[in-house]
Amino acid sequence: SEIEHQLGYRKEELLRFSTNKVIPEEVAKRHHKMVARFFQNMETKCIGTWTLRFFKHRDEYIVPCMLMIHIVPSLKQGLEAIAVFHVDEGISAHAGGRADKTKGKVSAC
Repeated sequence: SEIEHQLGYRKEELLRFSTNKVIPEEVAKRHHKMVARFFQNMETKCIGTWTLRFFKHRDEYIVPCMLMIHIVPSLKQGLEAIAVFHVDEGISAHAGGRADKTKGKVSAC
């Protein structure tokens, strides 16, 4: 699939991983707080709209992707977050080269 190719992981691996494994370290440090804040007030910029986000490739470089999150009811979990990825031709052209992981602006939900 497109996202498997862009991030260098197989689908089975991605489904087992914690979200923090595939997001840049600076975002991962704050991610649990962002999720908790979402469940407190149910507001975020990432739900139901395409947003540019950055993910960490298996080889540790940063890959830009378009992301949309859907919250769906789940009998097992109560609520589940489903992430939909899309690699835009205009941004994926830049993903082939190595990027410095410590530079550049990383946005988060």
